[in-house]
Amino acid sequence: MPKPRQLYSLYSRSVPLVSGKFTTMYYYRTYDELGKLHSFATGKRKKTEALTFVQERLKTGKLIPPRKVASSVEEYSRDFWDFDGARVQSALLRKRLTPAYCAAQRNILKNHWYEPFGKMRIDQLSVKNIESLISQKSQKLSSKMVNHITLAMRAVFDEAVRLGDLEESPFDSVQLVQVRQVDRGVLTPEEGVKVLAKPEYFRSPLFWALNLVSATTGTRAGELRGLKVKHILSDRIEIAGVIRAKVGFVEDTKTGRFRWIPIPEKTSKVLAELCKGKKLEDLVFEGVTVQQTSESISEALESAGIMTNEERIARSIDFHSWRHWFNSMIRGKASDVALRSAIGHSTEAMTENYFHQLESHLIEVREAQEKAFRGLK
Repeated sequence: MPKPRQLYSLYSRSVPLVSGKFTTMYYYRTYDELGKLHSFATGKRKKTEALTFVQERLKTGKLIPPRKVASSVEEYSRDFWDFDGARVQSALLRKRLTPAYCAAQRNILKNHWYEPFGKMRIDQLSVKNIESLISQKSQKLSSKMVNHITLAMRAVFDEAVRLGDLEESPFDSVQLVQVRQVDRGVLTPEEGVKVLAKPEYFRSPLFWALNLVSATTGTRAGELRGLKVKHILSDRIEIAGVIRAKVGFVEDTKTGRFRWIPIPEKTSKVLAELCKGKKLEDLVFEGVTVQQTSESISEALESAGIMTNEERIARSIDFHSWRHWFNSMIRGKASDVALRSAIGHSTEAMTENYFHQLESHLIEVREAQEKAFRGLK
């Protein structure tokens, strides 16, 4: 007598994470009335939870979920990243998403996915299609950007599986591109002081001030471009917003936390001069683009006779290098806790332990700044 067929079988699969590591996810197989085998995701990482999930489907007669008419990739994903949409508002209960981030994800789908696959039915997008796009994009874009492109659509398919609109996601079999970590170079103390010594090394006094503020505070480029007059006090600046490409000013920061950064006396005077005649809501560095920010340090280093553009590239020096220069100049003159509090470059453990700033930290860093940047006349 033949052995009766099981109603379903549970199995696990290794799925890649954003970090490059892998996690175990559980799926189940079952046969339809025609004897065709189907696979479905449970969305669970623990076997006991996966079993409970499948048993609940069995009780409700939905071991094989009712199939919806498959829409196209573009139709299904068009509203997925709308910040005010149901999906994002639901996700906000579990993770931090910002309007700027959602706008960027929406642009990724529009600019990279819709032309080759937008009209394709969502259940027809294959591993081969995805890996072909990854290969094509990898020839022109950085590995990090290629992974952003992959993850923006992968989130759509993961949700489709969770809702039962797809049996499984082709992205489960796609690995992210390995990101090669490039260590940014750091100017020597002498090089930093020399290039900042003369505003004429820069294309205008505005760009000299931009570099000076970053060098003496460790502020990120996006944070400086989003700095408003109202954020500036005589002894500190508040980091409360950034300028993001294609989005503009948003009240958000890289870490999701607003913070105060102390400023030395020289930097305070330069900022005060820049703010003359401006309104409180005006941007201090109005009109400065990402490209201009990057070019400003390159041009100045060459003009000061410190290094050619080729030498700068070889040493991996860019505008963000000011942040590392500031860190190296202040380290040892202020405690790591005070420095981390001001620079906003904390580990997860430090974020948990030092979620607020103490006035003593700001005073400590400000005293260190005055000592470290005495050479800037």
